[in-house]
Amino acid sequence: MPEYRVRTPLAMRMARLDRSKFNVAVSKGFFPCAPSVGNGTSRAFSLDEVVSLHIFADLLADEMGARTAGHIACKVLAMMQQYPKEETFVWVTGLSGIRTLLRGSDWEETQERNGIYPPVASTTLHVGHIRRHVARLFEEEARILGGDDGDE
Repeated sequence: MPEYRVRTPLAMRMARLDRSKFNVAVSKGFFPCAPSVGNGTSRAFSLDEVVSLHIFADLLADEMGARTAGHIACKVLAMMQQYPKEETFVWVTGLSGIRTLLRGSDWEETQERNGIYPPVASTTLHVGHIRRHVARLFEEEARILGGDDGDE
């Protein structure tokens, strides 16, 4: 699939994220991995950036604060870029208070070594599933030319 990008309104629909919540998070610095904007241009999101938006939206829906949700979503984006074939990442809080994001493939073997054992809580983020879902949305949109009324 070619490297498509989508503008903010479509990215928000794909991620099921309220645009005003996104704008507030960006303005407060809670979502620092948002694509930059230039003079007279709008944000354009890659597939992985929409995946990170989706994760952000899901964490907000679970009543996590925007600062923490944005931090996790941006860490996931960086990890997805570093490990593009990884299917899962695990956000872990250890008894010691250490919070970290691990590749799913590393989670079991690194619990003790990273000082996060015993874990108090963990959240598994299935980025492979989300990425495939968003990729299908990108493909569907690529077959449609022109924007929705009111988006332009």
